Amino acid sequence: MIRAAEDFGVVAGRNSMNRGVWVANKKLGSIGITIRRGVTFHGIAFNVNLSLEPFDWINPCGLKGIGMTSIERELSYQLSMREVREAVMSHMETVFGIEFKETNLSEINALLKSY
Repeated sequence: MIRAAEDFGVVAGRNSMNRGVWVANKKLGSIGITIRRGVTFHGIAFNVNLSLEPFDWINPCGLKGIGMTSIERELSYQLSMREVREAVMSHMETVFGIEFKETNLSEINALLKSY
């Protein structure tokens, strides 16, 4: 997320006290992982183009008094989700040394049955 944000001119980074992606003292993105009943759940939330108002009603990520931001707020214009998704995927491929492959449900089911 940090690299993708920077692709679009948003200077983002880490916060030594809290997980996630930050622009100064405002949270731009979250990352999480948990294990429940032996099943892992993991993901990212990257604030691109969204209303930030609902964050005022809660303590985002359990943090009191933090501000949230988005790519749109930082740039003062919207980016296409496709453009941002492609940037995130490209950086994930580089960082993790992987290659994403587009697939469909029938291919996934066939792969699962082969195990």
